[in-house]
Amino acid sequence: MSTTADVLVPAQMTLGESPIRLGEHDGFACIDIRRGEVHIGDLENGLTSSRRIGAPIGAIAATTDKRLLAAGRDGIMVIDGDERIDVPQPADDLRFNDGQPDPFGRFVCGTMADPPRAGAGALWSFQAGVATPLVANVTISNGLCWSSDGTTMYYVDTPTRCVDAFDYDAASGTVSERRTVVRLPDGIGDPDGMTIDCEGGLWVALWGGASVRRFVDGTQDEVIQVNTPFVTCPVFIGRDASVMLVTTASELNPGAPGAGAIYVAEPGITGLEVAAASPEVVFGARG
Repeated sequence: MSTTADVLVPAQMTLGESPIRLGEHDGFACIDIRRGEVHIGDLENGLTSSRRIGAPIGAIAATTDKRLLAAGRDGIMVIDGDERIDVPQPADDLRFNDGQPDPFGRFVCGTMADPPRAGAGALWSFQAGVATPLVANVTISNGLCWSSDGTTMYYVDTPTRCVDAFDYDAASGTVSERRTVVRLPDGIGDPDGMTIDCEGGLWVALWGGASVRRFVDGTQDEVIQVNTPFVTCPVFIGRDASVMLVTTASELNPGAPGAGAIYVAEPGITGLEVAAASPEVVFGARG
């Protein structure tokens, strides 16, 4: 089945990314990585506010106390807060790229060289004020999501053209038993951001492929067509998580119709609720 996404916000984001659901209703937030901007909006009004952080950011997440956590070049921080965890990078060209809270309140986020350099990045878990590497030798750390019971983590390292699954330990936040669950065919674009629905279907944004595609048991069964090639990340939002919001980029085709816009579609299925990052879990209890 194929559906076509509609433009919600015709914003020309340079590198739109990290869309998240805000609150229990129709709110959302996303970022422009290159411009270091956070955009907030809702399904009725489109964008309602924008804010420049002052430096490039690679991901955001909602927190359990209704704030926003952001990943920058050298670590993570709470916007309008003093909580932060620094991760000294071994090279000047590394930055954080994509991240998500796990179902237990941690924040998991990966790094990449910019421009990409094979094996330069890693996937990190933030807990109790410490950053712990989970996966090494990553080139472009991208999509992340978890199964409904939190025992499986799905992960995209873009150049592999695969979605890999890991057993996920709830108590420690560590991973094991890596295996490939989706192997993308050539010619449909490169895997970027990802989300999961209530049936366990994996929705993968295709950079250069003008689409978001759903995979079940490794097989594609649905496509959302997007009217611009560089699609970055999907997320389910709305009162019942039935609307898919999709970010895109314009840096490789500036000025092209639809490039860098925010799109919406109704795929006919609801998404899993994405957990919020807990400041107490991520940064440790404050005395």
